[in-house]
Amino acid sequence: MPPHSSRPPLRNLPAFIVWPSLLALYVLGAWMSQWLTIHPTDVVLVWPSAGVGFAALLIFGLRAWPLIPIGAVLAHLLVSPVPHAFLALSALTNTVSTVSAALLVMRVSPDPTSMRLRAGLLNLLGALTLALIGGLLGALSLVFADMVPLGDYWRVMARWALGDLFGVIVVAPTLMLAYRSWQLGRLSPHPMRFAGKWERLSWLLALLMASWLVIYLSQRSPTYALGMSFLPLTLLLWAALRLEPLITAFSTTLITLALASVSALAWGGFSTPESTAEVTILMFYLSLLALIPLLFASVSYDARLKTRALLERAATDRLTGLPNRAAFENELSRLIKGSGDSKHALLHLDVDQFKVVNDTVSHRVGDEVIRQVGALLQTEVRGFEGFLARTGGDEFAVLSRRTDLTQALAQAQQLRDAIVRYRFGEPGRVFALTASIGLTGFGATDDPSQVLQAADTACFTAKEQGGNRVQLGDAVQVSAQTTAMNWIVRLNEALEDDLFLLYCQSIAPCGGPVGRGEHFEILLRLRDPRNGQIRLPGEFIAAAERFKLIAKIDRYVVDKTLRFFEQNESARARAKIISINLSSASLSDADFPAFIEERLANSSVAPTQLCFEVTETSAVKDLAHASGFIAQMRALGIGFALDDFGSGFCSFGYLKSLDVDYFKIDGSFVRGILSSQLDLTVVKAIAEIARVLNKYTVAECAETAEIRDALGGLGVDFVQGYAVDEPMPIERYFG
Repeated sequence: MPPHSSRPPLRNLPAFIVWPSLLALYVLGAWMSQWLTIHPTDVVLVWPSAGVGFAALLIFGLRAWPLIPIGAVLAHLLVSPVPHAFLALSALTNTVSTVSAALLVMRVSPDPTSMRLRAGLLNLLGALTLALIGGLLGALSLVFADMVPLGDYWRVMARWALGDLFGVIVVAPTLMLAYRSWQLGRLSPHPMRFAGKWERLSWLLALLMASWLVIYLSQRSPTYALGMSFLPLTLLLWAALRLEPLITAFSTTLITLALASVSALAWGGFSTPESTAEVTILMFYLSLLALIPLLFASVSYDARLKTRALLERAATDRLTGLPNRAAFENELSRLIKGSGDSKHALLHLDVDQFKVVNDTVSHRVGDEVIRQVGALLQTEVRGFEGFLARTGGDEFAVLSRRTDLTQALAQAQQLRDAIVRYRFGEPGRVFALTASIGLTGFGATDDPSQVLQAADTACFTAKEQGGNRVQLGDAVQVSAQTTAMNWIVRLNEALEDDLFLLYCQSIAPCGGPVGRGEHFEILLRLRDPRNGQIRLPGEFIAAAERFKLIAKIDRYVVDKTLRFFEQNESARARAKIISINLSSASLSDADFPAFIEERLANSSVAPTQLCFEVTETSAVKDLAHASGFIAQMRALGIGFALDDFGSGFCSFGYLKSLDVDYFKIDGSFVRGILSSQLDLTVVKAIAEIARVLNKYTVAECAETAEIRDALGGLGVDFVQGYAVDEPMPIERYFG
């Protein structure tokens, strides 16, 4: 599942709890304002209720507007009695100013309740708007109700506006973040790294110490009263940079309200502000004291969000929105470290024949298929709480936590069946897909790279067996896959750095002279780029065939052989038949005949000097292709030998379709002719069939003079093996 999908579901409080609670907060704010009133007949110093109403509108929308007039009326009836003429005007003033400010913010802010810097600045604009409208209308209402003289209008307007501004700045952010935190079940709107518990405890102790120090020093000298407030401010900045936004907002609210209280009540060395200028300076200072940590918290939160977005982008696949391979490997490592005694499973899924979709339609359609397959798998994985990622072009991986192999196998079958049922439609066609899945279990003692390799190897095996299946991985498969993959790296290096070596071994008539350099087979060796050792084909040919590199090696051998004889005239003059092995991949390669024809067109080596050896099994596997290829090459004058003859035949009928010159009898029969009557009979039968078809026979693996003599008695034409000579580098062979 993608990182952003881990957000918990929203929790909504019922209406019978929300609205009474907000009304209670509104009245409580009014009570606090009345408690801090310096002169009973003057405008209150602070009005936290403005922040309660503003936050309610931004959280719940305009449907919350009745809260404000009802709250204002209750506040006046229960806390601060006023003339009836002013009661309605006060409710109207608070409602109009708060609704106007909220409308302004909601029109320009997509998410006014977030802790983002842009939202905070827009909310500040809303607070200024509320304060301005509230001050203008509130002072006018007081004058209209004969509660203040007209000459005091501007003074009263300033005090009203400052009280509203302070109330919104101090209270609204805390309420909005508190409600959002309740909905998400955590202090921060997004899961992020904040300070640990020891740093939190240190911060709390420092805040308590600083608060005590402010009060203590203020009692000793009034000079320190407001000056020492920099200590709480410093700790609020610490919270803004290191703690969750709600903690910063809540602590800011407590400290600024506490400072407003001790200033208004002249506690602890603070003096009560009397003049309009003193009130303005005090409220401006307290508002600034609240704004600075909140702005710092917003900037810090923005930076964290951007960092988180970059990290998520680096760990997220853009096409599907799923975690990518890097994120998957991190989760695998984390899961292994925290496993304890638990067992888990890894499922590696590869969509079968996906290349067909890209090649027959378009890559755009292929991308859409992958996107839909990702969504399909995500739906299935939720059923067993797995961690799903896209690890490659058409590859996905699933971590199934606390799952034994039996359960994991059922889950893998579930995913495979879901893809089998899936259909993707394009105009004029419908695609049905299948998938191969490799499965392996792991625990706390396993290495992540080996776990990944085991699942990948099992998936590769499933594909080799035809796909649309689930394959369980094991150590033997991993070892074989590792060896094969290592060989692929070395083979590519050998092709690029010309590390392959050509060896020659003579093919001589039975009973006749060796005639070195006349008829011979080109044998391939590899100088290992790791240690310089000479490697035999049996060590690397299987890997080359498995990973589709063998046809490239065939071309390399043909080209290097021709280059040797083109550069060595004496060797070229001696060579009558140069036998070169070809793989089944070259037989089915439509471009290979053109390569041979083009290469020989500019070569001093005559086509009649070449003889291509193809194995019996590769020729019979695709008889039509093999027959066509042999016909094309024979038209150029190239001879052919059927290699390993007798090892895989079950009928001689195909011989009529293969126009070859030599039957090379498989060495497994030749080695046993002195001890096995069956081997002797098989070799004799092949020699007789060859004579009937007017072909020559070559016996491989003639290791002793006794075997060579026996082969001559059976009617075999040529022998190859240590009884004639051993393979040697082509340069020494012609030296």
